[in-house]
Amino acid sequence: MVLVLLMALGTQAVFGLFSNDDIFNTGPLYGYVSKELSRKLTSMHRILFYWIVIAAAIHIVAVIAHQIFDKANLVISMFTGCKQLVNAPEVEVDYRSRDWVAVLLIVALSIGLAWVIRHAPVSLDLDSL
Repeated sequence: MVLVLLMALGTQAVFGLFSNDDIFNTGPLYGYVSKELSRKLTSMHRILFYWIVIAAAIHIVAVIAHQIFDKANLVISMFTGCKQLVNAPEVEVDYRSRDWVAVLLIVALSIGLAWVIRHAPVSLDLDSL
């Protein structure tokens, strides 16, 4: 579910970059696409919001069910990223951290997105002229 939520949120963010509300606001990459495509992406952006809410609700219900039936406290694990292992052999416990990979990926994606937005074409909406 975490992967589904992350992919859905990533898709939501990308669709939002190309969106417009046909009144005042446009996404920073609106100039790369046609107005019709922007409208379709905006519509999908709105619909995906409700799917994300449903997926998050299912995720929360599953965590509560694990808490009640398995006595597994997954809330702490969701924040720390580490699940408490009970009776696990020492060879199965992984103490390595990959936090530096996550930070490196976030920095690289942020720089790439900033560059794309900075060099995005200005959207000229001929209908409003």
